[in-house]
Amino acid sequence: MIPFRALISDVAQRLLTLNKLEERQALSDWLQRLHLRPGARILDFGCGTGLFATTLHNAGLKYYGFDPDADAVRYALYLHPGLPFVAQLDEAAAAAPFDAILANCCFHHISDNDLLNTTLPAIARMMQRDSVFMLMDVLPLEKDASMSRRIYNLFELGASKRTAPELERLLAGRFGIRSRRVRRSFLLSASFVINPVYNEVIVYELALG
Repeated sequence: MIPFRALISDVAQRLLTLNKLEERQALSDWLQRLHLRPGARILDFGCGTGLFATTLHNAGLKYYGFDPDADAVRYALYLHPGLPFVAQLDEAAAAAPFDAILANCCFHHISDNDLLNTTLPAIARMMQRDSVFMLMDVLPLEKDASMSRRIYNLFELGASKRTAPELERLLAGRFGIRSRRVRRSFLLSASFVINPVYNEVIVYELALG
């Protein structure tokens, strides 16, 4: 049986973002730059219902999805039969080490305490010296953000949106920053200059420190 809550969340996300077309293209560009070998292992950390599973799998990678929401994982297994999705961190760790780990806009759902004591140590343990960790997360809104942006930002429900310095304090000592940039994620994935409705997303490429 499909979990109703996961179904509603997935449909709403796809309607608002046209299935996150921007993120799919950004991930494809990132993978091309990495030049990962065919069959390299990638962990989709906080995968939700597997919106990016097909993109990563079709890139020739050995895909693994993890999300602590068991309903989301059950729905992901329904949507993507044949791909592995798990809801327990130790099950994800059993498939390590990973050549690449992706955490796409999920850290703002995790408290500072859980990041420092559970999530980040677990991710580090699942990496090798030459592994890469791509972290993307929604930045807090600026004080002068428009009402339309404030409404759109409400759909990112996490209670722990962090500025870049706040994120980097949590990462310090465990990960080194290879690159960092900020990009915009637009309503309906309509990436044109005059679209006024977007969230700003910070994108890190990290290695073990």
